[in-house]
Amino acid sequence: MSFTASAFESFQLGAGHPTMVGTWMRSFPVPTKLTHYTLLNKKGVKAWAPDGPTQGRCIWEYHDLWRWSSTTDRPVILRENYFKRHPDTGKEVSHLFSEKRKF
Repeated sequence: MSFTASAFESFQLGAGHPTMVGTWMRSFPVPTKLTHYTLLNKKGVKAWAPDGPTQGRCIWEYHDLWRWSSTTDRPVILRENYFKRHPDTGKEVSHLFSEKRKF
């Protein structure tokens, strides 16, 4: 296998922050095993265009889900349960079965 960034790690990477991400390998009898961490985005490349609607900021940072702390030089989650409830209905969201498609 390879690098497997969490959602939060992917926010950091897209915002241009070098980030330590777990590296996984297939193993038996355990399906996968964390072997080590790898520093990704060493050059600090951003995925967000500076002339876009978020002015070069991560869309999730723009909506105050997280911030990069200049005090600790680390990411900080601001709205931990943001993805847990539907914004219109307030009902809890099950991401595993949230999409029902007919084939």
